[in-house]
This record gives sequence, C-alpha cells and structure tokens, in this order.
Amino acid sequence: MSELLMNRILEEVVGLNGRFDRLEAKVDRMEADIVDMKADIAILKKDNAEMKADIAILKKDNAEMKADIAILKKDNAEMKADIAILKKDNAEMKADIAILKKDNAEMKADIDSLKKDNVSLLAGQAELFQMVSALKHGQELTNAKLDGLTLDVRKLEGSFLRLEKKIDSEVLELRGDIRLLNHRIADVEMDVERLKNR
Repeated sequence: MSELLMNRILEEVVGLNGRFDRLEAKVDRMEADIVDMKADIAILKKDNAEMKADIAILKKDNAEMKADIAILKKDNAEMKADIAILKKDNAEMKADIAILKKDNAEMKADIDSLKKDNVSLLAGQAELFQMVSALKHGQELTNAKLDGLTLDVRKLEGSFLRLEKKIDSEVLELRGDIRLLNHRIADVEMDVERLKNR
C-alpha cells in the first residue's frame, strides 16, 4: 500500500513538473511576442515622424510655388495693361494709317512679338498651375497615408495594452499555480519523509 501511494505521489510530482515547464515556455513565448510588437511600434513611430517631415517640406515648397504664382499673376496683369495701352496706341495709329504706314508696320511687328511673349507666359503659368495641382494631390495622398499609419499605430498600441493586461493576468495566475505547486511538493516531501520513518 505504501509503495502504491509513493508511486502515485511521484506521478503527481512528475505531472506538476511537466505543467510547470509548459507554463514557463508559454511565458517565454509571450515575452518574445511583446518584444516583437514593441519593435514594430518603434518602426511605425519612426515612419510617422519621417512622413511628417516630408509633409512639412511639401508645405514649404507649396508656399514657395504660391508666391511664384502670385508674382507671375502680377507680371501677367502688368503685361495685359501694357498690351491694352499698345492696342489703344495701335487704334490711334490706324486713324493716321495713310501717313504712318511704315511706322504702323513696325508697331505691328512689336505687337506680334509681345503677343508671342504673352502666349509663352500664359503657357508657363498653365504649367505652373498644373504643377501646383499635382503637388496638392500628392500632399492629399501623403496626408491620407499618414492618417492610415497613425490609425495603425493606435490599433497596435491598443492591442499591446490589451496583451500586456492579459499577460499580467496570466503571470499572476502562473505565480499562484507555482505557489500552489510548491506547497503540494512540500506536502509530498513531508509524506515521503513520514513514509521513510515508518
């Protein structure tokens, strides 16, 4: 009867040791997962900072482009005013066309040259507007990506906090199991000593 009890006690001790080893392995895996998640969050935060820096550069470039466009608009307005004056002068010279045919031909050549310059300026302005539109579109895409990345970081932080709470709960449970296991081992050792002393 004593030998049977001893065997049962030894089997229980072996089973408890196996459970303790599995619990330790589980804790190790969970700690490794936490380390990986912290590394992922650090990378996401770095990417977020880089995106913010890129947006700041784009905003600065956008402001400079707007300033250049304002200057071009001002120059264009001045050119239009000059052309209006030239047209007025041209109308007045047409009244004297019989007398001033030679001068009028030279003025027409000047006006043609000015018109070409104006067309070139308008084409350049249109190109600048297209570039600004492209920059605005790129900025909107960047903002959308930044918003998505920020949301992902917040989700990861929430998951990390939930996992941390879960791990803390399971670690507390494991500590309770270990204390219980230690008590049971102590009881088993006392039983073994009592059996030896019989």
